[in-house]
Amino acid sequence: MERWKASYYPTLSFFASYNYEWQANKLNEITNGNFWTDYSQVGIRLNIPVFDGFFKKSQVQTAQLNILQTGQNYNLAKLGLQLNHEAAVTSLKSNQNTLRSIVEIRKVAEDVYRVAQSRYKEGLAPITELLDAETSLRQTQSNYITTLAQIKLAEIEILSANGLLLRMIE
Repeated sequence: MERWKASYYPTLSFFASYNYEWQANKLNEITNGNFWTDYSQVGIRLNIPVFDGFFKKSQVQTAQLNILQTGQNYNLAKLGLQLNHEAAVTSLKSNQNTLRSIVEIRKVAEDVYRVAQSRYKEGLAPITELLDAETSLRQTQSNYITTLAQIKLAEIEILSANGLLLRMIE
């Protein structure tokens, strides 16, 4: 914007050039000194902008709009990062709560499996009861591992939202 505003000011410039050239009807006359000429010019150029069809004005307005747009993009990016951070924190808290409940469920599933195993060994329970208890225990263990992975992913998302993930990589 400042560049376009500065184009409203008059400019004063200095220029100079020096040339040496040859001109003849035949190429073999190149060594003849009569056909060589030199000339130079020196000058000052003053440019006073009078009217440009509102070109500079439109360029200044475009630059102002670009500045406003950049500011809006910055604010939107900032809000997006805040939203990502809050979503990651919420996800982390939710997964931590889920982990606490899965730990309790896992303890119960281990107790049920132990009871079903001892009942099966004593001949008081059918194999299906033992298999159901084992399936339930394995599913609970799988849920536990999945929730731990989700907690780690949420922690990584928090680091990413805060801009710390790239620093850790470097």
